[in-house]
Amino acid sequence: MRATDIEKWKDAFISAREKGDPKPVLAGDFAGVTLEDAFQVQRSLVTEISQTDAIAGYKAAVTNPAAQAAQGLSQALYGVLFDSGLFRQGDAVDSSGFHRCILETEIGYRLKQDICELPDLGNLHEFLEPIPMLEFADAGYDDLASMGPLDLTAGNSASACYLPGDRTGEVELNQVSVSLSRGGEIINNGRGSDAFGDQQVAFSWLIEQVLAAGYEIKAGHYLMTGALGRPAPLKPGEYVADYGDFGRIEFIVN
Repeated sequence: MRATDIEKWKDAFISAREKGDPKPVLAGDFAGVTLEDAFQVQRSLVTEISQTDAIAGYKAAVTNPAAQAAQGLSQALYGVLFDSGLFRQGDAVDSSGFHRCILETEIGYRLKQDICELPDLGNLHEFLEPIPMLEFADAGYDDLASMGPLDLTAGNSASACYLPGDRTGEVELNQVSVSLSRGGEIINNGRGSDAFGDQQVAFSWLIEQVLAAGYEIKAGHYLMTGALGRPAPLKPGEYVADYGDFGRIEFIVN
């Protein structure tokens, strides 16, 4: 893509963001767009947003091979988290602040120090603190029927909000079992191995992709490795994400 087209696509996202409108579907407006092009648009978008809203971490997306195949992808995607997207336990989540929000139970990692290269996997405790974490992903596009993986990628891979929890016990991460309930009814179950088949593979891939894209991974940042189980549409109600010995997250959606 030409640099002018990248800026045009990015500016359309920024305009929609400022107006509170759904993201525009534009991949079809440019000839021969590739996934690499879409990531360049994403990077341009992130650069502009981060001038006033600091980067808070990074997320993997579409980590399940079946979901990739359904979208015509041969790889997972990644996106960027911002400070403004942070929810905390006890916060009331306003569902009207999203266009098309889905809730994902995930395993997250809080960075203990800066990472400039993939760390020694034998000393991960020095770099990463694993925690229960929820993602509020918003694939709000103005033409959902036409939205494909290129539009999803360019628009920052549906990144919106996130809620980190507290770890209450030491567990083998791939064996973590989580249930998500709304109003006492279970709406999703997942396991730690649902993301890339292995949590170590998941966060290693994410770190490598983010560093290769030229981003900085800083102490205090979060990494999110992908959905455990299936995403659930966000609806009003009282939610509990129960990770067993790993932890628990409770919140209310209005």
